[in-house]
Amino acid sequence: MLRVGFAKSKEDKCRHLASELSAITQDPVKSVEEFSFRYKKLLHQLQKLDEKIGKECKTFVILQFISKVKPANSQQLVIKTAEFSTLEKAVKATCRVELAFQTPPIVVNVNLSLVPGI
Repeated sequence: MLRVGFAKSKEDKCRHLASELSAITQDPVKSVEEFSFRYKKLLHQLQKLDEKIGKECKTFVILQFISKVKPANSQQLVIKTAEFSTLEKAVKATCRVELAFQTPPIVVNVNLSLVPGI
């Protein structure tokens, strides 16, 4: 049982969660899905404390999410930020970019026997 002296105030909890949210970044070995789960979990915890950042500041939340993913992914998304009306749409777009970077390029097998002089 916690003693009253150890209980955190709502403001302390909000401050702690907000600092966690601003400090997290996508780990190089973690997927966008894993990172977005952590990010959304922190947002949800803030909302449970009546913080309205996710509802009233959607653009900020989306921009912050994009800025926290791997740089190679975020560079592809920054110019399209205005197209994302929800965090979920930004997450899906980021997943598509991540997948594009993971997919090996298609190599076209050129029949060199048709090229003159070879």
